[in-house]
Amino acid sequence: MEKIADVQASATVDWSPLGDIYVKKTVHYHLSWDKNLDQCSVAIAPYGGPIALLQKLSKSGGDSKSILIYSQAGNPISSIPWEGGRLIGMGWNSNEDLICILEEGTMAAYSINGLLKYSRPVSREVREHRVLDCKFFHTMEGSGGFAVMTNCYQFFVVADTCRPRDEIRVKKVADLPSMTVRPNCWNVLTPQCNILVSVEEKLYILDQYEAIPQSVLTSKKDPSVYWAEIAVSVDGKAVALVDKGGYLWGGTSDFKTCETEMDLQSTAKVLAMEWGAKDFFVLVMEKLIFVKGFGKHWCKYPGKLGCCLQPEVDGLRLVSNTTSEFIHRVTSMLIPHYTLIIV
Repeated sequence: MEKIADVQASATVDWSPLGDIYVKKTVHYHLSWDKNLDQCSVAIAPYGGPIALLQKLSKSGGDSKSILIYSQAGNPISSIPWEGGRLIGMGWNSNEDLICILEEGTMAAYSINGLLKYSRPVSREVREHRVLDCKFFHTMEGSGGFAVMTNCYQFFVVADTCRPRDEIRVKKVADLPSMTVRPNCWNVLTPQCNILVSVEEKLYILDQYEAIPQSVLTSKKDPSVYWAEIAVSVDGKAVALVDKGGYLWGGTSDFKTCETEMDLQSTAKVLAMEWGAKDFFVLVMEKLIFVKGFGKHWCKYPGKLGCCLQPEVDGLRLVSNTTSEFIHRVTSMLIPHYTLIIV
């Protein structure tokens, strides 16, 4: 009996229960670089792909002279001489091309070897109003794109960045009811590529034709506290929200079903939030990594310096200054079953 118990304990020692499921955090690499990701713009490719870094040199937004591309192990692959304008964001497409979005409204695509493939305006309107923020996304089918928010709070979506330069299609979604208030947070709802946006205490879905108000069924005490972070699962079927006061909500993307909600009883800033597949979502705060499952179940890990998240179809990649890790659901076939036979 002792031997059976020892085997079971050793097999599950690094599992964390989340209600009906278990999650496991595995260190894939101890990184060979010497980088502080808190001082960098970071783009992590899905499926264990490369990582791009551009170091910020000043608080005014100045950037270093090169984008550095590394493997998941932190080994250098290539570098891109950076002579462009202010970088708003960057992300990888399914061809492992690095897409860079500039404040002036330009998108540029680079190969993993650092070669420029093309540079073009996102659209005339984006270039006219310039880019204030951008988000990259991937779909279950493997395609990927990005959305930008301009300085006048309009949203434009490019659904597939793998197309040739002149075949890239840009979709403008409907305007917000008020264009004078800056959104608190926003994200892209796949596969339709609509925009989910929080403005003051209200939440909207912007499709191609209209801004649709959303009602979130929640038991939080003060509904007027605005949502500060939005995360969308890769399949687009689940959404997680956290408000300025630290109240969590997770449920379906049509907001008809609430799967979980919780008051963190903390106003600590959420530095990043992403879904791990569709079973749980992860919040990064200064001193801890908080994992929330459905129902009342949760677990936590010690915080890491420079922690960045990349959602995957089967989990969540977590890259810090020192390690590349993967958080995922333990599949049922890995859960050991023991039968005690009494003779």
